[in-house]
Amino acid sequence: MKIAANTLLRDYVESRIKRYWSPEDISGRIKFIDTNIPYANKDTIYKYVKSIYGRNLENFLWFKGKKRKTSSKRSELEDREFIDSRPKSVFKRKYFWDWEADFIVSGKHSKGALLVFVERKSRYVLIFKLADRKVETINFILKLIFGSGQLICNTLTIDNDICFRHHKQMSKIIGAPIFFCHPYHS
Repeated sequence: MKIAANTLLRDYVESRIKRYWSPEDISGRIKFIDTNIPYANKDTIYKYVKSIYGRNLENFLWFKGKKRKTSSKRSELEDREFIDSRPKSVFKRKYFWDWEADFIVSGKHSKGALLVFVERKSRYVLIFKLADRKVETINFILKLIFGSGQLICNTLTIDNDICFRHHKQMSKIIGAPIFFCHPYHS
């Protein structure tokens, strides 16, 4: 127990936690500003707080050491047509020009992404690198591919990403119906 053994570090950590600082904040402060104090990373501070030495400090943590999972609401996508209502020919891969699209995002906090289109029958793939996942950027790509008449689109199947919330506008751009997968089903 690095923190329990060093009184200077222990007093520093305890005083900051009692002021509702997070262990991440304390660790960053020690590393970059208060460099005269021995360094302790956030995991060491959490371990100290959960030990018998720092148990009384646990109430000062905002989430009591538990990480919160953020998720976007899938209910914000209104008037969706689900994959079940697609024409039967799409399921059987009978005809060309039925597309599926999805994002590939690199890393947890990365803003860059790939927008991947796959034609169901031929398995032809189109990949576009996006600077961001804004609606305007996606619509620009759709206009570039399908709006200019370069490729035909009979149907487009996408997931429930919040970037597709303007699916009615997207449907007008491509001139075809858009279908959604069921939430949390790939």
